[in-house]
Amino acid sequence: MLGISRWTGKGGSYRTIQRFFLKTIPWEALNWSVAKASLE
Repeated sequence: MLGISRWTGKGGSYRTIQRFFLKTIPWEALNWSVAKASLE
């Protein structure tokens, strides 16, 4: 994620990308399903 400023350009920022991912991906559900699968 360090080279992210290269492709976001002047209009975007790391925080904008982070907010986008927080909105589009239910990370808690995803992490829980991964953890559950690894426990079984």
